[in-house]
Formats: sequence, structure tokens, C-alpha cells
Amino acid sequence: MYQLEELSLRLGGLSHLAGKTDSGVFVHGTGVMADPNDDDKPIRDLRSLVLDKITSRSKTLKSLVLDIREVIDQPQSSMRFDLHGVQRLIGSCPIIEFIGMPVNLRASGGHRYRRMNYAKNIHLSARELKAFHLRGDYRPFTRTLNDAKHVSRPFRSRSGFEVFMGHYDKLRKVSFDIKGEQRFLRYSSDRTELERQTKEKHIMASTG
Repeated sequence: MYQLEELSLRLGGLSHLAGKTDSGVFVHGTGVMADPNDDDKPIRDLRSLVLDKITSRSKTLKSLVLDIREVIDQPQSSMRFDLHGVQRLIGSCPIIEFIGMPVNLRASGGHRYRRMNYAKNIHLSARELKAFHLRGDYRPFTRTLNDAKHVSRPFRSRSGFEVFMGHYDKLRKVSFDIKGEQRFLRYSSDRTELERQTKEKHIMASTG
């Protein structure tokens, strides 16, 4: 019986995969934007199905990249996962080392941008998690950086824990100390190469 250790799911055609006849996507001067997905049942159903399929085969996963978009080279059209979905993956992948996915950390209700809180003791899950990649962000960089800080919060005590920030066509890698102070580790316009080198470093560290 095979054991799935690495899964990279990067797909275009989000509306088609969700079975929608009206994609709900429009084009403007800065690219392609997706309408909000939160109340869109086909998108919610697809998101739930993807999580169900992955978590049912997640016990041996060490690396997961999950990014489904309407237009493959437009991060604005990504299907995003909230913190509940992120925590579900973390909780179901006991030996996961690397996760990359588009996220929406915003808590529901209110007009101010507030981030959802992690569940208590989430740091006790996925004890091997070493890096998280926030894929396909296009908002002001300060907000992306604060999202990275929030994602890292339960894992800052782990030596070498890193966060990738995929911001438009650039990729930055950052770490945070226990107090939340950031330290930029590397900057690159070659997202694939930087991601590959970091994954290889983590694999070598875990097998060395």
C-alpha cells in the first residue's frame, strides 16, 4: 500500500471545478478578481470536499501545497481557506512539515479587519511543522506581513519556524521570535526556486 508524503495541487478553472455556470469573476485594469466566496455554496462545497479528501489521506503527508484559482496566474482569483480549514489540516496531518495555501484570516462580523483566533493548544498538533506559505496575496504588504505574524503565533517557540509570503509575483521568507518581532530571511522573485530550496533544507534536517 502506497504512502502519500507529498501533495501539490495547483489548479485553474475554479468556477468549472465548483460546477458553476456563472464564474462570478470580472476583469479590470489590475487583473482578475474573484467575488467574495464566503456565501457562495458551490465554492463552499468544493472547499469542504477538498479538505475531506486531503484529511482522509493525511497521516503520512509531509508536504502539502493547495492552490485552486480561477485564472492560474492571478492570485486575486484564488479560493481561500479560513483559519478553521487551516487548523483542520494541521490537526489531521501529524507529521506535516510544510503547508502552502491561500488563506483568509478575517473573522466574520464587523467592519474592522479582525483575525480569527487559533484554537487552544493547536501547537500540540503537527509537531513537525516547520514552514507555512501564505500563497497568492495581493493586499497591502503590511496586512500580509501581519497575517504571517498571526499564522506563526502558536509555532514561534519552534526553532527555525518560517513563513513564506507570496505577494503578487514576489516571495519573501520571514521568521518571528517569541515576542513577534520579525526577521526577513530572504527575498526572491523566483518563488519556485526559493520554495524548493527551503523544502529541501527541511527534508535534509529531518533525515540527517
